[in-house]
Amino acid sequence: MTDLEELKKKFILEEDAEKLNIEELITKISNFCQVDKIGFVQMNEMVRDKLPIKEKILLVLTARVLAKTLQEKLGEELTISDIVSGDELSKIVGVQKTVVAARAKDLKDERKIVTEKRGYYKVAPHYIEAFVRDLTLQKELISNAR
Repeated sequence: MTDLEELKKKFILEEDAEKLNIEELITKISNFCQVDKIGFVQMNEMVRDKLPIKEKILLVLTARVLAKTLQEKLGEELTISDIVSGDELSKIVGVQKTVVAARAKDLKDERKIVTEKRGYYKVAPHYIEAFVRDLTLQKELISNAR
């Protein structure tokens, strides 16, 4: 085997890295919420009771991106959008639209979400893994505090 072939073997994966990554992310985030076929995110009790509003917004936006990506990977009809309106977030999170807008502005300033157009939000792709990791750690801390 040549040096270049060795290098290729070390560097280029045989499997779809994105597929492996999405499976791990969905497995972890499914401990906190589920998404129905039209994109409504149902948060579990711990999330509803313990997470701050900004994290709830991030959870909804992250879940929607992962759900849409899963539909794409499976070649299914896309019924879930990764862009979420302030009205939808208000209903799902259970706070007024003005509160959603204020927290979304904070998240945008922190570069954790992006706005597609006024009042429509999407999680920043670079932040998804970090958010899921932090959420998992928060769950462990809450569980250990009981």
